[in-house]
Formats: sequence, structure tokens, C-alpha cells
Amino acid sequence: MAATVTALLTLASNADTASSNGTWLGNSGAADTEVKIQGNGSYTWQATKSARTSCTFTPTTNLDMSGTDVHLYWWAMNAVAAFMEPFQEVADAPGYTLRLTDSVAAYKEWRIAGNDTWGGEWRCFIIDVNSTTDVYASNGTLDLSDIDVITWSVDISNSGNIRIIDNQWNDVVRFGTGLKATGTDFDITDIAAVDENSSNKYGVLENIDGVIFCQGELQIGDGVTTATFNSTDEVLIYRDRNSDGLGQVSDGLYKLTLSGTGVNADISGLVAKGAGTTDTTRFVLDCDDTDITLSLDASTFIKADFVYFATGDNITNCSFNNCRQIDPSTSTFSNNTISNYTTTSGGALLFPSDDSNISNLTFTNNWDSVEYGVGSDSTNPTFNNFQFDDVAGKYDVNNTSNVSGTIGLSNNSNANSYNPTGDVMLFSTSIQLTMTVKDESAQPIVGAYVYIDNNDESPYILNTTTNGDGVATTGYTGNPVNDSIWRVRKYGYKAYKQLIDIGSNNISIPITLVVDPQQT
Repeated sequence: MAATVTALLTLASNADTASSNGTWLGNSGAADTEVKIQGNGSYTWQATKSARTSCTFTPTTNLDMSGTDVHLYWWAMNAVAAFMEPFQEVADAPGYTLRLTDSVAAYKEWRIAGNDTWGGEWRCFIIDVNSTTDVYASNGTLDLSDIDVITWSVDISNSGNIRIIDNQWNDVVRFGTGLKATGTDFDITDIAAVDENSSNKYGVLENIDGVIFCQGELQIGDGVTTATFNSTDEVLIYRDRNSDGLGQVSDGLYKLTLSGTGVNADISGLVAKGAGTTDTTRFVLDCDDTDITLSLDASTFIKADFVYFATGDNITNCSFNNCRQIDPSTSTFSNNTISNYTTTSGGALLFPSDDSNISNLTFTNNWDSVEYGVGSDSTNPTFNNFQFDDVAGKYDVNNTSNVSGTIGLSNNSNANSYNPTGDVMLFSTSIQLTMTVKDESAQPIVGAYVYIDNNDESPYILNTTTNGDGVATTGYTGNPVNDSIWRVRKYGYKAYKQLIDIGSNNISIPITLVVDPQQT
């Protein structure tokens, strides 16, 4: 398998030397070519006993971190982490902080870690540079387009009399959003292997015992290069950095995106989950590019953000648990389960503009299961085997279309409630009425005129021609009809007519047309 990975990150410094892309300064600081995690070296410095000590990096050219969703990624290791102050220390400074300073000395400094959250092992930290959370100190209004100095501070004010040797290491520093991958026959594990290569160490993906942990955007495809993505039984966890005391991410950074011409994705058995309880770990699943080819089967998505699919996608046998709204578009969306949607507006599933490809769905414990919106199918909309639970105070349908409507219920669909804060939605049991027309040699007759009517009332229940298989069919949500008239006409054959009662069950009848000698 071969993955070509492009970092959606800008290099600030690889820290291989004290002058890599700028100037590193720290107490007794120097380049270290032995203790490192990326490249050829790191920058080492000493945190002084019973004191607070800092290290700075001043780039050769000031850094522009003002882009959308920009996060700062850096690697660090600390040999005296046990002596640090805690993450939320009040009497002294926090154990480990990061400060960004611009060219006019405005700055913002965040709590990053402490002895209660970090053991000092090599760690890729991440910080949302726009965040106002966990700010320890600030001055003025920080200009993110003009970052002049990056400062790391370690507080071991209560360490006591310990021996001081090199005890703090900084390695590669980057800023951006994540990774992009292309290539042939690759999966997430392959992308993680490229990330974790010592020449790269992007810090976005980490493979721990076969589970891939992610702290950034993951994009498959670039719209130009071939990307054959084949993922089978992989587990992808988006880290909860906002609550584990090891950094923080913005709400919106996490994405799993398939994008652009040349992307052919076959995904089976994927488990993708936002860890923890905060909404910042929700990840957008974005597959709404009509240029991609996607087969998604038997996969589970837990605590995703919005989920988007497109015409041509095939989504089958999947589970969506505690996700925000799913927009299936007109993809094939079948045999899926949607549960635990808690948002009190919209609905767990946005009903598509054409319901031909959506069927066999199970809805469990959703505040609103289906949103019927202004763009939803308004031509005989039908639920095809949509199964809903009956939970008090929760609703099968939320009608936001601004007009009252009726949804047909076919193949045992059991919707029976709508959110009263929206427009009225009625439910009518739908049955399928089908005629299969063949000749005396059992060959399908194409283009035969087929009618079903109720005492010649207009419009007819069915008024069409048979398809390439000799079949004509329609969904019916009306009242029962006694002696409805079923007729078939085709030049060269004798006309067919039969009276059939329409009740609450599907009706499918085979019809054999006999050649009419007078018309041949």
C-alpha cells in the first residue's frame, strides 16, 4: 500500500539546531543530536529548580497564524515533569505554558499541562491559537498575522533541592490544520505510518495498538491526484484535547473529508468516534463531492458532527450514534441505524429531494428523527420501511417545509408523530401496486400502456408504460378502492382488463398479453 501524505501545516522550525529558521534561546540551551523525536536533533534547555524557567523561539520572519482553524503543533519532552506545578495551579504559575507574542509585545499565554496531566514523555501538543479557553495571562490584542516570539515556560517552584541537568527538550514546531493523502490502495493506517516516520512526525495521527488517534483534519484526495482509499476494520478516534490537559482544539477543526476527482473509496467496518464529552471532538464527515466514488458499508460513527453524502455514494448497513444531522442527498442510503440525536432543531436525517434510493432505516431515541424540509421530496414522499421507536416527548418527523404535508408509509413503516412546533405532517399507509407484462413466450413487453383507475376518476392511480423488464409500478397512499380497474394495451395484442380490490396490502400481478391476429 502506498500513501502520499501532504501536511496541511507550515513549518516554523525543525529545531535541529539553535538557529533552525530562527533563534532558540533557553537556560543552558543547546542543540541535542541524541535526544530527539524528529529530524536530526532537538533543542534542549534546563528548567531551574524551585523556579519558573522559559525557552523562546524567535523566527527569522514573523509567522502568520491568522488562517481559518489554525492550530499550533509542537513536540516536547520533560525529565522533571513530576516536580511541575499542576495544570490549574493557583498559588504559583501552571506547570507548563505556551505564549505567543507579536511584534508590538501583545501576547496570549495558555495553560498546557502540569504534573497531573503529563508524565513528561515525548508529546505532540496542540493549541487553538484563537482560543480564549485556559488563558493564563495576556497583554493587549494579539495579532496572529505577526507572531514574533513563541515562549514555553516550566514551573517547578516547589521542586526542592534537585540536581539540574538538561531536562527539557523542544522539537519540530508547525502550525496549520492537519493532513491530506493521495495514492494507490492505502488506508488510515498507512497515512499514520507516514506521519509517525521520524523524518516527519506531524503529530496529527498516532497508531497505538491498531487504534488510530487523530488531532487534526484528515483529507482524502486533492481533486487532481488519484486516491484509491481502501479501509477495512479500522478504528479512528478524535482526541479530546480540551479536557485531558494536553492542549486544545477548536470546534470545527476535526474533519474526515473525501474530496475531488480521482477519489475512489471503499470503506468497510470503519469505527470513527469523537472521544470524551465535549463538542469540540465532533468531526465532520464530508463526502458530498459528486466527483468521488464511495462505497461505505458496515461502519459505525459515534459523536460525529454534520454528515454529508452525495449522489452516487452507497451507504449501507451503517450506524450513526449521537451524531448531528445526516444529509444523504440522493445517495443510496439503506439498512442504516440512526440513534441518540439530541439536538432540538432540525432532525437526525434530512429527508432527500428524491426518495427513490432511501429505505430500510431504523431510528432510536432521537429528539427529531427525520427533518422534512423545504428541499425534501414533495412528489408523493414515502417512507420505505422506516422503523421508529415510540419514546414519549420525541418525534418521528419535524416538518420545517413551511407547508402541511402527508408522508406515505410503505413496507411496514410506522411513523406516527410530528413535532408540533413545526408544520403539520400527516401519515398515510402506502402500498405498492405492480403489473409485470409478458407475451406468450414469457418475454417482457416493453412500452405497453398500463392504467389503474377508480371508476374513471382523474388522475388515474397509475398511468404509464412498462419498462425494459415489462414492469409498471406505483406507490399508493389513498383510501381502499373496491373494483379498481387494471388495464393494459399494446398494439398487436389483445387488451387486458381486470377488476381488483385495493386494500392495505401490496398487489403484484403477472399479466400475459395474447397476440391479436386482427392487429398483425
